[in-house]
Amino acid sequence: MYLIRPDRYSIDYSRPAPALASGNGNFLAVSSLERARRNLAREAQQTPPPKKAAAPPPAPKPEPPQEPPRRQPSAKKPARPKRPPAILATLSGLLLSGIILLAATGLYGAYCFSRGLPGDVNVYASTIMYCLAVFAGCFWAGAMVKRKTLVPAGIICATYLVISVVVSLQLFSLAEFKFTMLLFKVLITAVAGLAGFVLSVIPYLINQALKRSRQKERERRLRRRAQY
Repeated sequence: MYLIRPDRYSIDYSRPAPALASGNGNFLAVSSLERARRNLAREAQQTPPPKKAAAPPPAPKPEPPQEPPRRQPSAKKPARPKRPPAILATLSGLLLSGIILLAATGLYGAYCFSRGLPGDVNVYASTIMYCLAVFAGCFWAGAMVKRKTLVPAGIICATYLVISVVVSLQLFSLAEFKFTMLLFKVLITAVAGLAGFVLSVIPYLINQALKRSRQKERERRLRRRAQY
């Protein structure tokens, strides 16, 4: 084996090494640039490409003005005939007849008291006040329903007849109460109620007369304006 003798070889550090003394003197600089380029290329491959910004939506086109829908003439429903207010006429007729009966009784009582007369035993006076109350109630009810139905007047008559029979039973015993008395009560009640219902045409006639007079007055004014 050959031994390397240190006295025969000596290293001169002032001379460049063969690898470093190649034809290109910028080896270190080139290597740094190459590494930087490779790093940039590697990062570029790993980094995803930036997304393109979404294009703004197209501006909406203005719609042409629309004409409002025309209202189609709706077919008018046939008017239903108005029913007469029978219930209201009955209640108001009963109330009015009650007020008149109480007022007549009070006035007659005051008159008898001032004269010193026993008014509670006068059969004629009580009969007249009874008939007046029935007449007033049927008159009012007939005027409200314009004499189109007899129901309100019939109810008023029946109500007063029942009340009269109940009062008579309190004043007289059942043995004294005769059939002719009941028949008489039914008769006078029916006559008073029918008279009130028939005469309820008077407010209607007065109303028609007022309408005709107003119409004539309006026509006169129109003639005067036409003349001038």
